Amino acid sequence: MDPNLETATGCLALRLAYASASLSNCATWQAICNSSTAAAAASHIYEESLPPPRNGRKYAPGELAGFAPFALLRAANLTRTRIASPTGFDADGDIDLRISWLVPDALRYDLNQSARQFNNIVGSIVDELCAQADTPGRLALSSITMPESWERTEDDKSNATGIWQIADLVLSAPGI
Repeated sequence: MDPNLETATGCLALRLAYASASLSNCATWQAICNSSTAAAAASHIYEESLPPPRNGRKYAPGELAGFAPFALLRAANLTRTRIASPTGFDADGDIDLRISWLVPDALRYDLNQSARQFNNIVGSIVDELCAQADTPGRLALSSITMPESWERTEDDKSNATGIWQIADLVLSAPGI
């Protein structure tokens, strides 16, 4: 996430910040980002959308590859519920996490191997996110769901953008 943004406050922004911290601390995410630290891996995580295209309208051929891999985080829903105390509320909600991985050239046309590698990546990230669920400053997960199978983009004729494999996950988290 952009370090120039305001500090996260409130239950929505804190959830996104905790989700980003959790993902950036995943060894698998760091590995596919070729990052040796969580801070470096965090530079591949964005809230809501990628930075705007250089020309301001549409990404130029190959421009998206400069972000690879990348993750998008978005607050999907939020429920505030009164708890036992007269002034206390709890917040539950979901965060949508999209993981986009640019298939390496060596696996570009090997569907079985690229699928196996992406399944390993997504599965490992899920396991590592769950392992951090009780760590302070990380997202306290109650569940992770992948509502649909991940998708693979079609190769374009110019080979300018490459082939992407994209997984959408829903991170459900109790109160902040």
